[in-house]
Amino acid sequence: MRFNLIKNILLTLLMLLISACSDTTNETALLNLFTAANEDVIAINFPESTEKVLSINSTYDFSLQGLRTNGIDSIVLDKNIIWSLSANSHSTIDNSGHFIAGSVAEQITVNASFGHLNNSFEISVSAAKFDQIVALNDKEISIEMCQTQNINPIARYIDDNGNEEIRPLDSTLLDSITWQIVDATHQTSQKALIKVENQQTLLRVLSSGHIQAKASALSLADNVQKTSALFDVNIGNTLLNLKLCHSSDTDLNNCGISSVNLEQTSTASIIAVGRYPLSNGGDIEENISAASQWGLDNLSSISIAHSRDLQQINITTNTVNAISNISVACGDVTQNIQNIDIATGVILNEAVSCNNADINCLQTTLATTVNKLATTNIQVSVNNISLQNNQLLTLTTRPAEIILDVNALFSDSSQLNITADNELTYTLISSSPVVLSEKTGSNGVYTVLGSGRAEIQLQYRSQSFIVLIDMP
Repeated sequence: MRFNLIKNILLTLLMLLISACSDTTNETALLNLFTAANEDVIAINFPESTEKVLSINSTYDFSLQGLRTNGIDSIVLDKNIIWSLSANSHSTIDNSGHFIAGSVAEQITVNASFGHLNNSFEISVSAAKFDQIVALNDKEISIEMCQTQNINPIARYIDDNGNEEIRPLDSTLLDSITWQIVDATHQTSQKALIKVENQQTLLRVLSSGHIQAKASALSLADNVQKTSALFDVNIGNTLLNLKLCHSSDTDLNNCGISSVNLEQTSTASIIAVGRYPLSNGGDIEENISAASQWGLDNLSSISIAHSRDLQQINITTNTVNAISNISVACGDVTQNIQNIDIATGVILNEAVSCNNADINCLQTTLATTVNKLATTNIQVSVNNISLQNNQLLTLTTRPAEIILDVNALFSDSSQLNITADNELTYTLISSSPVVLSEKTGSNGVYTVLGSGRAEIQLQYRSQSFIVLIDMP
């Protein structure tokens, strides 16, 4: 509370000084003070993971952290940063910290300013050429089944004198690496995969156990295709619970669904949520839709598909009044998925399930019912004259027939003529004298028998409509 009070007082004083100040230099200095004070930042620094060596013609995104006034907490700064490089650099950097290395080797100082705070970082732009991947990640990997984790492949680079550099793989080369996951027999494994998304290398695992990863790429140092050694990865099994939630749920700790009712032609989205223990004794709920395995037991009622980013399952409805069970499992499932491209997500045309005796698997099911579209209104016309519900129509001349035309409006904003629909019932309410007689074999057509008031009740699903006509 005291920090917030001091911050607010400081901000108020700064704004007053800026408003009163007419000297440009002093005004700039005060604005710089305000920029740092507004974010509650007293120092800036480059993250420990910042790369110190980059290849010529490569790119890199620099970032900056701000230390809070309590001297403990820090935040990532993403605006109001002024980036610059040391004089005469062949490389460039823009306002977002995006660095483009030049075509020659050089030593560069990267400068960052945030308000009145400044910091710098020394880097080398190297002409050494990529040779091959030598490590899967820059630190030991700890991952549980159905989790996805960013990895940072480490590569060997060789310069023209044969000197080696061991450092993280340049982002410009990520797409050139072919990854393979194998089991103990060196056969392709479906337990995990490595793929590149949005300039990041992701390790996604479907079930627990031991796997090995290897990378193949063309060496730019000697123009030879090279395959790395096998990198061991142990996948844990501490998953405590698996449940389904709506994709719109923001509180994953308290969400959960076992059934949904959908209208025909509608769509819905769900996610799989896994609960894992934390080292401090607590636990955490995570969206694990991408690495879960999905199944469907009734293909006629609904269809399901992964979203583009695999972060949710989209449901599309088909047949009315049919129940489909969407199943999801995490771990070693009974079904064979060897011929499925797990990079695009696993969805089976059958229910997916765990082996009852397998402790390395959890599963759950969502019952999905498809209902008819809700009817929001009925529109009725009599002999091409539009009516309102229960509104009296007084005719000036007596027609030979009364012809009704009925349209229904639905919850999806669609419209359908239902005059001959079997769900639409016509009830001619008796009157004296008898005015109308229903015409046999015709829906909504009545023969006029004489003068007087006629009343017809229409009923369609949840909607009803009363037609009142005075006949001369």
